[in-house]
Amino acid sequence: MSAINLDGRGVEAVQPAYDGATCTCGETWFVLVGDSTAINGTVCMTREGVVTGYAGHPHCMSCGHPYSVPTDPTS
Repeated sequence: MSAINLDGRGVEAVQPAYDGATCTCGETWFVLVGDSTAINGTVCMTREGVVTGYAGHPHCMSCGHPYSVPTDPTS
């Protein structure tokens, strides 16, 4: 288990606004659901734990709604 010093990260007021994926219900956490080639969703990540790729289909953690990843990231 790792201990993280949250005091060293600053206060919430100075953090940038969240600009990531959001479900229509407002949730920002997703689970990966596998398909016929992957029973569970899987991820690739850096040694620091930053996700760089995934296999599976993202679904909202709260309501289960599938998230459609845009083909054009600027849309």
